[in-house]
Amino acid sequence: MKATKTFMRFFTRNKIIQPIIIFDIGSASIGGAVVFFGGEMPKISYSTRIQLPFQEEVDRGRLLPQIEEILEKVSSDVQKNGLHTGTGKSIKPHNIVCVLSSLWSNTQTTSASFENKEVFEVNDSIMDSLLEQIHKSKDTKKDGDVTIEEIVINSQLNGYSTRFPLKKEAKRIDITLLESSVAKEIYEKINNIIDKTFSPDISVVFRSSTLVAFSVARDIYEDMRDFIIVDVTGEITELAVVHNSILGDTISFPYGRNSLIRDIAKSTESVPEDILARVKILFSSIEVELEKNPFEKEEKKWIEMFSKACFEISSDINPLPKNIFLIVDSSYEKWFHFMIKKTNFNGVPIVQEDYKINPIMKDKVSDLYESSSMSMRDNFIVVDALFYNREYLSSER
Repeated sequence: MKATKTFMRFFTRNKIIQPIIIFDIGSASIGGAVVFFGGEMPKISYSTRIQLPFQEEVDRGRLLPQIEEILEKVSSDVQKNGLHTGTGKSIKPHNIVCVLSSLWSNTQTTSASFENKEVFEVNDSIMDSLLEQIHKSKDTKKDGDVTIEEIVINSQLNGYSTRFPLKKEAKRIDITLLESSVAKEIYEKINNIIDKTFSPDISVVFRSSTLVAFSVARDIYEDMRDFIIVDVTGEITELAVVHNSILGDTISFPYGRNSLIRDIAKSTESVPEDILARVKILFSSIEVELEKNPFEKEEKKWIEMFSKACFEISSDINPLPKNIFLIVDSSYEKWFHFMIKKTNFNGVPIVQEDYKINPIMKDKVSDLYESSSMSMRDNFIVVDALFYNREYLSSER
Protein backbone atom coordinates (compact mmCIF):
# COMPACT_ATOMS: atom_id res chain seq x y z
CA MET A 1 0.00 0.00 0.00
CA LYS A 2 1.45 3.34 -0.99
CA ALA A 3 1.44 5.97 1.72
CA THR A 4 -0.06 8.55 -0.60
CA LYS A 5 -3.34 6.62 -0.55
CA THR A 6 -3.67 6.98 3.22
CA PHE A 7 -3.70 10.77 3.26
CA MET A 8 -6.88 12.75 3.83
CA ARG A 9 -7.53 15.20 1.01
CA PHE A 10 -9.71 18.24 1.47
CA PHE A 11 -11.13 21.21 -0.36
CA THR A 12 -10.94 19.88 -3.94
CA ARG A 13 -14.23 19.80 -5.80
CA ASN A 14 -15.61 17.40 -8.33
CA LYS A 15 -17.21 19.24 -11.24
CA ILE A 16 -19.70 16.41 -11.89
CA ILE A 17 -22.76 16.55 -9.62
CA GLN A 18 -23.05 13.13 -8.01
CA PRO A 19 -25.82 11.66 -5.81
CA ILE A 20 -24.43 9.86 -2.77
CA ILE A 21 -26.38 7.89 -0.17
CA ILE A 22 -25.29 8.34 3.43
CA PHE A 23 -26.33 5.99 6.22
CA ASP A 24 -25.66 7.13 9.78
CA ILE A 25 -25.79 3.99 11.92
CA GLY A 26 -25.98 4.89 15.59
CA SER A 27 -26.67 3.01 18.78
CA ALA A 28 -30.33 4.03 18.98
CA SER A 29 -31.33 5.12 15.48
CA ILE A 30 -30.36 4.95 11.82
CA GLY A 31 -30.46 7.91 9.50
CA GLY A 32 -30.41 7.82 5.71
CA ALA A 33 -29.98 10.61 3.19
CA VAL A 34 -29.45 11.38 -0.47
CA VAL A 35 -26.86 14.12 -0.86
CA PHE A 36 -25.65 15.71 -4.09
CA PHE A 37 -21.95 16.59 -4.22
CA GLY A 38 -19.77 18.39 -6.72
CA GLY A 39 -21.32 21.85 -6.62
CA GLU A 40 -20.42 24.81 -4.47
CA MET A 41 -21.58 22.89 -1.41
CA PRO A 42 -23.30 19.57 -0.66
CA LYS A 43 -27.09 19.55 -0.97
CA ILE A 44 -29.13 17.22 1.18
CA SER A 45 -32.10 16.48 -1.06
CA TYR A 46 -33.77 13.88 1.16
CA SER A 47 -33.24 12.49 4.65
CA THR A 48 -35.01 10.27 7.12
CA ARG A 49 -34.26 8.68 10.48
CA ILE A 50 -35.89 5.80 12.33
CA GLN A 51 -35.44 5.18 16.05
CA LEU A 52 -34.76 1.72 17.42
CA PRO A 53 -37.25 0.47 20.01
CA PHE A 54 -36.30 1.21 23.60
CA GLN A 55 -34.70 -1.71 25.43
CA GLU A 56 -34.62 -2.31 29.17
CA GLU A 57 -30.96 -3.29 28.95
CA VAL A 58 -28.46 -2.55 26.19
CA ASP A 59 -27.00 -5.65 24.59
CA ARG A 60 -25.16 -5.56 21.25
CA GLY A 61 -26.32 -9.08 20.47
CA ARG A 62 -29.96 -8.05 20.89
CA LEU A 63 -29.43 -4.76 19.08
CA LEU A 64 -28.02 -6.35 15.95
CA PRO A 65 -31.33 -7.87 14.70
CA GLN A 66 -32.99 -4.50 15.31
CA ILE A 67 -30.23 -2.72 13.41
CA GLU A 68 -30.86 -5.06 10.46
CA GLU A 69 -34.61 -4.45 10.55
CA ILE A 70 -34.33 -0.67 10.83
CA LEU A 71 -31.58 -0.43 8.19
CA GLU A 72 -33.83 -2.34 5.77
CA LYS A 73 -36.64 0.14 6.44
CA VAL A 74 -34.40 3.19 6.07
CA SER A 75 -32.82 1.79 2.88
CA SER A 76 -36.25 1.10 1.40
CA ASP A 77 -37.42 4.59 2.34
CA VAL A 78 -34.38 6.23 0.73
CA GLN A 79 -34.77 4.08 -2.39
CA LYS A 80 -38.48 4.88 -2.73
CA ASN A 81 -38.60 8.54 -1.69
CA GLY A 82 -35.06 9.84 -2.01
CA LEU A 83 -33.94 8.60 -5.42
CA HIS A 84 -37.06 9.31 -7.47
CA THR A 85 -36.94 11.85 -10.30
CA GLY A 86 -40.66 12.61 -10.59
CA THR A 87 -40.80 10.81 -13.95
CA GLY A 88 -41.17 7.32 -12.52
CA LYS A 89 -37.45 6.61 -12.78
CA SER A 90 -34.89 6.34 -10.02
CA ILE A 91 -31.44 7.90 -9.83
CA LYS A 92 -28.58 5.48 -9.34
CA PRO A 93 -26.34 6.61 -6.48
CA HIS A 94 -22.68 7.05 -7.33
CA ASN A 95 -21.55 5.80 -3.94
CA ILE A 96 -22.87 4.73 -0.53
CA VAL A 97 -21.24 5.83 2.72
CA CYS A 98 -21.94 4.18 6.07
CA VAL A 99 -20.85 6.05 9.20
CA LEU A 100 -20.77 3.83 12.30
CA SER A 101 -21.05 5.03 15.89
CA SER A 102 -18.50 3.97 18.49
CA LEU A 103 -20.83 1.18 19.66
CA TRP A 104 -20.17 -0.63 16.37
CA SER A 105 -16.64 0.50 15.47
CA ASN A 106 -13.34 0.41 17.34
CA THR A 107 -10.93 3.27 16.64
CA GLN A 108 -7.34 3.85 17.72
CA THR A 109 -4.62 6.32 16.81
CA THR A 110 -0.89 5.53 16.70
CA SER A 111 2.11 7.75 16.01
CA ALA A 112 5.53 7.19 14.47
CA SER A 113 8.54 9.37 13.63
CA PHE A 114 11.73 9.42 11.58
CA GLU A 115 14.69 11.72 12.21
CA ASN A 116 17.97 12.26 10.42
CA LYS A 117 20.96 14.54 11.03
CA GLU A 118 20.91 15.65 7.42
CA VAL A 119 17.99 17.12 5.49
CA PHE A 120 16.06 14.49 3.53
CA GLU A 121 13.18 14.56 1.07
CA VAL A 122 10.02 12.78 2.19
CA ASN A 123 9.16 10.02 -0.28
CA ASP A 124 6.92 6.96 -0.47
CA SER A 125 9.63 4.73 0.95
CA ILE A 126 9.94 6.81 4.13
CA MET A 127 6.19 7.02 4.55
CA ASP A 128 5.76 3.28 4.07
CA SER A 129 8.45 2.58 6.67
CA LEU A 130 6.61 4.82 9.15
CA LEU A 131 3.37 2.94 8.49
CA GLU A 132 5.16 -0.36 9.00
CA GLN A 133 6.53 0.97 12.29
CA ILE A 134 2.99 1.80 13.38
CA HIS A 135 1.62 -1.59 12.35
CA LYS A 136 4.22 -3.35 14.51
CA SER A 137 3.50 -1.25 17.59
CA LYS A 138 -0.29 -0.99 17.65
CA ASP A 139 -2.76 -3.32 19.35
CA THR A 140 -3.78 -6.40 17.41
CA LYS A 141 -7.40 -6.28 16.35
CA LYS A 142 -9.78 -9.03 17.32
CA ASP A 143 -10.09 -12.10 15.13
CA GLY A 144 -12.87 -11.62 12.61
CA ASP A 145 -12.77 -7.83 12.73
CA VAL A 146 -12.65 -5.94 9.42
CA THR A 147 -10.51 -2.81 9.01
CA ILE A 148 -12.75 -0.09 7.56
CA GLU A 149 -10.31 2.83 7.55
CA GLU A 150 -6.58 3.40 7.86
CA ILE A 151 -5.75 7.06 7.33
CA VAL A 152 -2.89 9.40 8.17
CA ILE A 153 -4.72 12.21 9.95
CA ASN A 154 -1.72 14.35 10.85
CA SER A 155 1.85 14.86 9.68
CA GLN A 156 4.52 17.23 10.93
CA LEU A 157 7.85 18.28 9.40
CA ASN A 158 10.36 19.65 11.92
CA GLY A 159 7.48 20.13 14.35
CA TYR A 160 5.21 22.04 11.95
CA SER A 161 1.96 20.54 10.69
CA THR A 162 1.61 19.99 6.95
CA ARG A 163 -1.14 18.31 4.99
CA PHE A 164 1.09 17.05 2.18
CA PRO A 165 4.63 16.15 3.33
CA LEU A 166 5.59 14.18 0.23
CA LYS A 167 8.47 15.68 -1.77
CA LYS A 168 9.16 18.23 0.98
CA GLU A 169 12.46 18.44 2.86
CA ALA A 170 12.97 18.08 6.59
CA LYS A 171 15.19 16.58 9.28
CA ARG A 172 12.28 15.03 11.18
CA ILE A 173 8.81 13.77 10.28
CA ASP A 174 6.04 12.69 12.64
CA ILE A 175 2.78 11.10 11.54
CA THR A 176 -0.40 9.95 13.28
CA LEU A 177 -2.42 7.08 11.82
CA LEU A 178 -6.07 6.44 12.63
CA GLU A 179 -7.39 2.91 12.15
CA SER A 180 -10.93 1.69 12.74
CA SER A 181 -12.37 -1.80 12.59
CA VAL A 182 -15.81 -3.38 12.84
CA ALA A 183 -16.98 -6.88 13.65
CA LYS A 184 -17.17 -9.01 10.51
CA GLU A 185 -20.76 -10.05 11.27
CA ILE A 186 -21.98 -6.44 11.36
CA TYR A 187 -19.93 -5.51 8.29
CA GLU A 188 -21.40 -8.35 6.23
CA LYS A 189 -25.00 -7.79 7.36
CA ILE A 190 -24.89 -4.10 6.45
CA ASN A 191 -23.36 -4.89 3.05
CA ASN A 192 -25.99 -7.56 2.35
CA ILE A 193 -28.89 -5.21 3.11
CA ILE A 194 -27.43 -2.44 0.95
CA ASP A 195 -26.67 -4.81 -1.94
CA LYS A 196 -30.20 -6.22 -1.80
CA THR A 197 -31.88 -2.80 -1.71
CA PHE A 198 -29.72 -1.05 -4.27
CA SER A 199 -27.07 -2.88 -6.29
CA PRO A 200 -23.90 -4.87 -5.51
CA ASP A 201 -22.22 -2.80 -8.22
CA ILE A 202 -22.37 0.37 -6.08
CA SER A 203 -19.28 0.97 -3.96
CA VAL A 204 -19.88 1.02 -0.20
CA VAL A 205 -17.50 2.96 2.05
CA PHE A 206 -17.44 2.53 5.84
CA ARG A 207 -16.22 5.23 8.19
CA SER A 208 -16.20 5.75 11.97
CA SER A 209 -18.06 8.59 13.63
CA THR A 210 -14.82 9.39 15.48
CA LEU A 211 -12.96 10.21 12.27
CA VAL A 212 -15.92 12.11 10.84
CA ALA A 213 -16.46 14.32 13.90
CA PHE A 214 -12.75 15.07 14.32
CA SER A 215 -12.24 15.93 10.65
CA VAL A 216 -15.21 18.29 10.42
CA ALA A 217 -14.46 20.10 13.69
CA ARG A 218 -10.76 20.50 12.89
CA ASP A 219 -11.19 21.73 9.35
CA ILE A 220 -14.14 24.04 9.85
CA TYR A 221 -12.68 25.67 12.95
CA GLU A 222 -9.11 25.94 11.70
CA ASP A 223 -8.16 28.62 14.22
CA MET A 224 -9.02 26.27 17.10
CA ARG A 225 -6.18 23.76 17.55
CA ASP A 226 -7.17 22.34 20.95
CA PHE A 227 -10.64 21.06 21.79
CA ILE A 228 -12.71 18.17 23.12
CA ILE A 229 -15.41 16.47 21.05
CA VAL A 230 -18.37 15.15 23.05
CA ASP A 231 -20.44 12.88 20.78
CA VAL A 232 -23.70 11.78 22.43
CA THR A 233 -25.74 9.06 20.75
CA GLY A 234 -28.56 6.90 22.06
CA GLU A 235 -26.57 4.52 24.22
CA ILE A 236 -22.99 5.81 24.04
CA THR A 237 -21.15 9.03 24.89
CA GLU A 238 -17.70 9.37 23.35
CA LEU A 239 -15.03 11.94 24.19
CA ALA A 240 -12.12 12.68 21.88
CA VAL A 241 -9.31 15.09 22.73
CA VAL A 242 -7.62 17.13 20.01
CA HIS A 243 -4.35 18.87 20.90
CA ASN A 244 -2.40 20.95 18.42
CA SER A 245 -4.85 19.72 15.73
CA ILE A 246 -3.87 16.10 16.47
CA LEU A 247 -6.46 13.56 17.56
CA GLY A 248 -5.35 11.88 20.76
CA ASP A 249 -7.01 9.25 22.88
CA THR A 250 -10.75 8.65 22.80
CA ILE A 251 -12.85 7.31 25.62
CA SER A 252 -16.50 6.29 25.74
CA PHE A 253 -18.94 5.27 28.41
CA PRO A 254 -22.15 3.25 27.89
CA TYR A 255 -24.61 5.98 28.76
CA GLY A 256 -26.26 8.22 26.22
CA ARG A 257 -29.54 9.98 25.51
CA ASN A 258 -31.73 6.85 25.56
CA SER A 259 -29.94 5.48 28.63
CA LEU A 260 -30.88 8.63 30.52
CA ILE A 261 -34.46 8.59 29.22
CA ARG A 262 -34.77 4.95 30.28
CA ASP A 263 -33.65 5.69 33.85
CA ILE A 264 -35.99 8.68 34.15
CA ALA A 265 -38.89 6.55 32.92
CA LYS A 266 -38.13 3.88 35.53
CA SER A 267 -37.85 6.33 38.43
CA THR A 268 -41.07 8.15 37.47
CA GLU A 269 -42.97 4.99 36.46
CA SER A 270 -43.54 6.45 33.01
CA VAL A 271 -43.02 5.18 29.48
CA PRO A 272 -39.91 6.40 27.59
CA GLU A 273 -41.98 8.06 24.85
CA ASP A 274 -43.67 10.31 27.42
CA ILE A 275 -40.31 11.34 28.88
CA LEU A 276 -38.99 12.14 25.42
CA ALA A 277 -41.96 14.44 24.81
CA ARG A 278 -41.48 16.15 28.18
CA VAL A 279 -37.78 16.72 27.53
CA LYS A 280 -38.47 18.30 24.15
CA ILE A 281 -41.06 20.63 25.65
CA LEU A 282 -38.90 21.54 28.65
CA PHE A 283 -35.84 22.41 26.58
CA SER A 284 -37.63 23.97 23.62
CA SER A 285 -37.71 27.47 25.08
CA ILE A 286 -34.86 29.90 24.53
CA GLU A 287 -34.10 30.11 28.25
CA VAL A 288 -34.67 27.27 30.70
CA GLU A 289 -34.81 27.80 34.47
CA LEU A 290 -32.60 25.03 35.80
CA GLU A 291 -34.15 25.06 39.27
CA LYS A 292 -37.41 23.88 37.69
CA ASN A 293 -35.76 20.95 35.91
CA PRO A 294 -37.60 17.78 37.09
CA PHE A 295 -34.87 15.43 35.82
CA GLU A 296 -31.96 16.71 37.87
CA LYS A 297 -31.76 13.62 40.08
CA GLU A 298 -31.38 11.21 37.15
CA GLU A 299 -29.03 13.54 35.26
CA LYS A 300 -26.39 13.08 37.98
CA LYS A 301 -25.44 9.65 36.61
CA TRP A 302 -24.50 11.03 33.17
CA ILE A 303 -22.75 14.03 34.74
CA GLU A 304 -20.68 11.81 37.03
CA MET A 305 -19.68 9.47 34.19
CA PHE A 306 -18.79 12.47 32.01
CA SER A 307 -16.65 13.97 34.79
CA LYS A 308 -14.87 10.63 35.32
CA ALA A 309 -14.16 10.33 31.57
CA CYS A 310 -12.69 13.85 31.54
CA PHE A 311 -10.46 12.93 34.47
CA GLU A 312 -9.20 9.79 32.72
CA ILE A 313 -8.30 11.53 29.47
CA SER A 314 -6.66 14.40 31.35
CA SER A 315 -3.77 12.07 32.25
CA ASP A 316 -2.51 12.42 28.67
CA ILE A 317 -3.46 16.05 27.99
CA ASN A 318 -2.85 18.45 30.86
CA PRO A 319 -4.67 20.76 31.10
CA LEU A 320 -7.66 19.74 29.04
CA PRO A 321 -8.68 22.08 26.19
CA LYS A 322 -11.22 24.72 27.20
CA ASN A 323 -13.28 24.40 24.01
CA ILE A 324 -15.85 21.60 23.88
CA PHE A 325 -17.69 20.64 20.69
CA LEU A 326 -21.02 18.98 21.44
CA ILE A 327 -22.54 16.67 18.83
CA VAL A 328 -26.01 15.45 19.71
CA ASP A 329 -29.48 15.29 18.19
CA SER A 330 -30.73 18.86 17.76
CA SER A 331 -33.72 18.23 20.07
CA TYR A 332 -31.37 17.57 23.00
CA GLU A 333 -28.58 20.12 22.45
CA LYS A 334 -29.73 22.40 25.29
CA TRP A 335 -30.25 19.50 27.67
CA PHE A 336 -26.72 18.12 27.35
CA HIS A 337 -25.30 21.64 27.19
CA PHE A 338 -26.80 22.30 30.64
CA MET A 339 -25.55 18.98 32.00
CA ILE A 340 -21.99 19.76 30.93
CA LYS A 341 -22.31 23.19 32.54
CA LYS A 342 -23.38 21.49 35.79
CA THR A 343 -20.42 19.11 35.75
CA ASN A 344 -18.06 19.37 38.71
CA PHE A 345 -14.53 19.08 37.31
CA ASN A 346 -12.91 18.38 40.69
CA GLY A 347 -9.47 16.90 40.09
CA VAL A 348 -9.60 17.60 36.37
CA PRO A 349 -6.98 20.11 35.14
CA ILE A 350 -9.43 22.44 33.42
CA VAL A 351 -10.52 25.94 34.44
CA GLN A 352 -14.27 25.49 34.75
CA GLU A 353 -15.26 29.12 34.52
CA ASP A 354 -13.27 29.57 31.31
CA TYR A 355 -14.41 26.60 29.20
CA LYS A 356 -16.82 27.09 26.32
CA ILE A 357 -19.37 24.64 24.91
CA ASN A 358 -19.81 24.95 21.15
CA PRO A 359 -22.69 23.14 19.41
CA ILE A 360 -20.88 22.02 16.24
CA MET A 361 -23.85 22.85 14.02
CA LYS A 362 -23.84 26.58 14.74
CA ASP A 363 -22.17 29.59 13.10
CA LYS A 364 -19.99 28.57 10.15
CA VAL A 365 -21.61 25.18 9.57
CA SER A 366 -25.00 26.50 8.46
CA ASP A 367 -23.35 28.22 5.49
CA LEU A 368 -21.55 25.10 4.27
CA TYR A 369 -24.48 23.00 3.05
CA GLU A 370 -27.91 23.24 1.47
CA SER A 371 -31.03 21.25 2.22
CA SER A 372 -34.34 20.77 0.47
CA SER A 373 -37.84 20.77 1.95
CA MET A 374 -37.72 16.95 1.91
CA SER A 375 -34.81 16.75 4.34
CA MET A 376 -35.32 16.88 8.08
CA ARG A 377 -32.85 18.63 10.35
CA ASP A 378 -30.35 15.95 11.32
CA ASN A 379 -27.07 17.06 12.90
CA PHE A 380 -25.37 13.73 12.31
CA ILE A 381 -26.26 13.57 8.61
CA VAL A 382 -25.00 17.13 8.12
CA VAL A 383 -21.66 16.33 9.77
CA ASP A 384 -21.37 13.16 7.64
CA ALA A 385 -22.13 15.14 4.47
CA LEU A 386 -19.55 17.82 5.27
CA PHE A 387 -16.95 15.16 5.90
CA TYR A 388 -17.63 13.36 2.63
CA ASN A 389 -17.60 16.64 0.72
CA ARG A 390 -14.13 17.48 2.02
CA GLU A 391 -12.47 14.12 1.57
CA TYR A 392 -13.89 11.56 -0.76
CA LEU A 393 -14.91 13.58 -3.76
CA SER A 394 -11.29 14.61 -4.19
CA SER A 395 -10.53 10.98 -5.07
CA GLU A 396 -12.90 11.23 -8.04
CA ARG A 397 -10.73 13.81 -9.78
